[in-house]
Amino acid sequence: MKKVALIGAGISGLGMARALKERNIAYDHFEKMPELGGNWKYGVYENVHIISSKKTTEYLEYPMPDSFPDFPKANQMLTYLKSYAKKYNLDSQIQYNTNIRNVVQNGDLWDLEIEGRKILEYHSVIIANGHHWHTRYPKLNGNFGGEILHSKDYKSPEYIKGKRVLVVGAGNSAFDIAVDAGEFSEESHISMRSGRWIIPKTFFGIPSVDVMQPFLPKWFTKNFVKTLIYIQFGKYSDYGLPEPKDEIFERHPTINSQFLYFMKHGRISPHPEIQKVEDKKVIFKDKSSIEVDTIIFATGFHASLPMLKSLNLKYNQNGMPELIHGMFPKEFKNIYILGMGQPRYGAGPLVSLASEMICDTISISDDLQKPLGYTLSRMGAGPLEKEALDPFEVMERIKNFRKIVPFLATFEKIFSIVPEFILPGTINNIKDNYKFSPPDSVVLKNI
Repeated sequence: MKKVALIGAGISGLGMARALKERNIAYDHFEKMPELGGNWKYGVYENVHIISSKKTTEYLEYPMPDSFPDFPKANQMLTYLKSYAKKYNLDSQIQYNTNIRNVVQNGDLWDLEIEGRKILEYHSVIIANGHHWHTRYPKLNGNFGGEILHSKDYKSPEYIKGKRVLVVGAGNSAFDIAVDAGEFSEESHISMRSGRWIIPKTFFGIPSVDVMQPFLPKWFTKNFVKTLIYIQFGKYSDYGLPEPKDEIFERHPTINSQFLYFMKHGRISPHPEIQKVEDKKVIFKDKSSIEVDTIIFATGFHASLPMLKSLNLKYNQNGMPELIHGMFPKEFKNIYILGMGQPRYGAGPLVSLASEMICDTISISDDLQKPLGYTLSRMGAGPLEKEALDPFEVMERIKNFRKIVPFLATFEKIFSIVPEFILPGTINNIKDNYKFSPPDSVVLKNI
């Protein structure tokens, strides 16, 4: 029996569990924390709402309730995930408070070293431990005399009432916390190293991510969204912010309608990158300075897979593990990583499709002699260079990849007799990474 170990019970892990259960693939499900929900249970602040719409965040197979707003709050997201687990009878199979310390290759199988327990053996391992937990801090030049925390540890405006607050970062958490500070603290400041594309939450009363449709050419969507941003906000430099140097959608978008509004009312003060700190004094690279009581670093997270330390995976200059399509190690069979990349809106549709794809590959894994990641690399696929993903491109790639799963063993046999240097990126990248046909309308019905 091909028994699978599934690690993580957040949005990716639950979606994967549903697919395994519906495909009658035996699995054990492990979660380090006492309850399911992942980041929505343990990693967000009280006032947070999703930045993507509910339509682009929900699983394809399980729509959110009509009673939910376009941008559900954290407790509503957690309620949704719990109802999803109940719908597909997933909760009873999750082993909570179970920390997987190491995953070790044992011949054709995998051993799981579980903290405080025996070693268990599995045919395949799927890791869905998320990427919003290993906090990243920049180095400060000097010693700060106030309080320092990461956005991951910020839970409530109560913490910053009456304080002078500096938020460091330019992503969604940075802007949300700066807005909180603009409303509840004595002073709200933000330090941004570079300009970012700031997208309002809605266009014409429609969630902005819902305006971006898969049938629109990418060049049109980019220019259309930039035009709408300019109409609604004007130039970022008019707010004292640097203009972005990168193209829109090259990074995960910063979606916020209140941040620039608060800036125009003088409730948030912008600053460039920090040069050094002296006690509670913060000096910036333009030589300006302020005094603050608290610095909150909204500076993101490391992409970490600590349970795979025995595999010595390589990481690129952006800190991303070198996994083919962000999912498959090139050197190892029957290891899958789900949820490492970050789409420019909600993850639900991608989790639904990727989970089915992983089940497909598990079903034919014994027919393959080499790791799936290696075979895909011969077909022209590569690792993610950065975590930001175009959801429409990924969904199309997943759909078309599933069509060639039955032929992977045949491709592998061809590659085994053809040296890599003769056909690098074989067969013209297999028609541009498996694009044999356009996506079916049924797959994109909820997008």
